[in-house]
Amino acid sequence: MKIFVAGATGAIGRPLIAQLLAQGHDVVGLTRSSEKARTLAEQGAEAAIADVFDADAIHSVIAICQILFVHDYDSPLH
Repeated sequence: MKIFVAGATGAIGRPLIAQLLAQGHDVVGLTRSSEKARTLAEQGAEAAIADVFDADAIHSVIAICQILFVHDYDSPLH
């Protein structure tokens, strides 16, 4: 199952992604930084570099995922 995680490089996102990967899921992590995208790739996740407020970019990423995990309360994805 492919799971999208907003806030992928934050305090909640990092351990969540590690747990999801350990359970065998494919994970797409959202980040705004190419440096943090490399960290996600090293962890084994696919990185999506975009701003959470860029609706077109976000929609193209979430279209390929079956589950969305958005824990940023201010996110427009709610």
